[in-house]
Amino acid sequence: MDGFLDVKFCAVKVWRIDKNVSQPMPVWLLIRKELDDSDVKYSFCNALENTSWERLARMQSERFWIERAFQDANKLAGMNEYQVRNWNAWHHHMALVLLAMLWITQELMQGRSVRKKLTLHDIVRIIKYLIPPKVQDAMSVARTIIMNEINRKKSRKCKMKKKKKKKKKKRAFN
Repeated sequence: MDGFLDVKFCAVKVWRIDKNVSQPMPVWLLIRKELDDSDVKYSFCNALENTSWERLARMQSERFWIERAFQDANKLAGMNEYQVRNWNAWHHHMALVLLAMLWITQELMQGRSVRKKLTLHDIVRIIKYLIPPKVQDAMSVARTIIMNEINRKKSRKCKMKKKKKKKKKKRAFN
């Protein structure tokens, strides 16, 4: 991820009105437009009034790399493929995704010592080649399906018990 991003840039001092604050707040409105006019990004910035346009443009353009990192994490590490029921599980999923992306990025840095043009996608292809998926026979697939069904039933049963306990407590307080 190196190189420069060529864009049109404008920074305008505006006053933001917030219902929780009694007076309008002066902020920068940063506008970045791709040279081919395909994409326009807007953001507010509370930088000091004497901040240079170069600094403001750099800060606004750093959004690109953050968005790119999220795209890579979605495609390569399944960041958007979660099915969780609580925040704790979501945090576990995100932590594993971040660890996976760290590992892939470290492998990329090592791989670039051999071949400069390697990408994150290339590293994932190499990892998939070196660590192929586990080959399963029909019986092991059937056992997995049956175990998943049993676990779902246990989970539902446990959840229903918790609901009943909550209802009993609620009735006791009323």
